[in-house]
Amino acid sequence: MGKEGYEDTIRRAWAVEVQGSRWFVVNEKIKLVRIALIDWCKNNNLNSRVRIDVIQVKIREAFESSNGNRSELLSLEKDLDDAWGTREILASTWK
Repeated sequence: MGKEGYEDTIRRAWAVEVQGSRWFVVNEKIKLVRIALIDWCKNNNLNSRVRIDVIQVKIREAFESSNGNRSELLSLEKDLDDAWGTREILASTWK
């Protein structure tokens, strides 16, 4: 995902003890993980849409400039892939 700590956030939220039927316990744990991930995103400045837009502008600028080198473009493309991956993972938690 590009940012460290989200796995620990998920583990801590899932480890919270919940009482009730199996279905209730799983449902509550999923809810706790969603809330924890939302807080984690806020604390780690993860606005994936803004990040994607910024990276796309940088890629466009690198293509247009005469000094845009291949390693810079590859690095930006990797950042863009990471940003899209973050967006997909987080979107799946909000469903």
